[in-house]
Amino acid sequence: REGGEFHDRHIMGRMPRILASGTLLLMALVPRETRCEGGIVIVTAFYGTAEVLRDITWPNKQAYAKQHGYALVDAYRDDPEVRAMVQKAQLQRDARPTGPKILTAAGHNDPMLNVKLMMFAHFVKKWLHVYDWIFWSDADCVFLNFSIPLARYLPEDPKSPKRLIIAAGPPESEDWRGVINTGNFFLQVHIWSLMIMTETVRHATQPCNPNIPLFNGWMEICIGFSPGMIQRRELALADGDTTYGAVGYPYGRSCCEWGDQGVLMQVLQKRGQAAQRHVQYVGFREFNSHFPYYGEGDLVVHLPGSSAQGRVRVLNELLSATRVSDGKFEREVSTATQPQYHADHVRGMNYSALGGSAGGELYPSAAQFRKRFLAEHRTQG
Repeated sequence: REGGEFHDRHIMGRMPRILASGTLLLMALVPRETRCEGGIVIVTAFYGTAEVLRDITWPNKQAYAKQHGYALVDAYRDDPEVRAMVQKAQLQRDARPTGPKILTAAGHNDPMLNVKLMMFAHFVKKWLHVYDWIFWSDADCVFLNFSIPLARYLPEDPKSPKRLIIAAGPPESEDWRGVINTGNFFLQVHIWSLMIMTETVRHATQPCNPNIPLFNGWMEICIGFSPGMIQRRELALADGDTTYGAVGYPYGRSCCEWGDQGVLMQVLQKRGQAAQRHVQYVGFREFNSHFPYYGEGDLVVHLPGSSAQGRVRVLNELLSATRVSDGKFEREVSTATQPQYHADHVRGMNYSALGGSAGGELYPSAAQFRKRFLAEHRTQG
């Protein structure tokens, strides 16, 4: 039903499957196959610029999955449907207008970012009767502490309503709470997950609506046609700046300031408490430490925003300096990869890396972040 919540239903050994068309959600019963109770599958994907990372992070993920008995999937190599998604998205991206015409395409998200969201929906639907949880891990992530099982982060109560477990800004921060990162996260193989991811894909593939409420009262998630975004484009074009690329967004990426995670944040915000009761937010250092804000013993380190070659160098350094059996550092890492976190900072990602810190604040205010963002893109105000 539209706008409602879906609960577990088991009818004569059959499990509901959700089918989506626009906002109409239909329930259909399909035979329930043998499930792997408690089963976790780790999913990653190597395509585009991430292909160069496969020789480094894939063996690492294989070793971790083997030790704990988890299934492991390289979505691009192992699933023909995912390969077709990526190839289609690449063609769509290549066909986007350039130059002044970018304004006509600016209201849409980057097709290559949409692929990630489409994969989430695809695998939940595909494995509805096979696995219990998906742990997504970006290609630029490595496991540095094999002594920690993923099961540690899952609800102990089998009746728990939590379906999405994801790292986010601290709940005590009015500016950053609920600001997520999808580099590493858990998604339960459940009809709610299929519903929310299907809706997220639909939002991502439609033109942006700049009239949606600001996230946390200040953050423009969807900025495709907002006055501020148009001003940034016009200033950049007038200055001969090509960083807006074919899709009309800084760095040539997306109309959404936060990419795929921004769209998911938008959907969760739209659905309010009906969706939030199914989400568990954790600190970044639980299982999505952002380089260089990591510490000894962290489970996973994630390298968002770096160049491919820069990631290769850092990943090799991290793996060579860390005893992955327990996450201990075997030698002092180079200055470039030196952790910038104290062990007692459990929240994880330090947003001062984005917005600059004032007085040693761990999380900058919205005003600090916006000032830095606008200054980087030469926008007044």
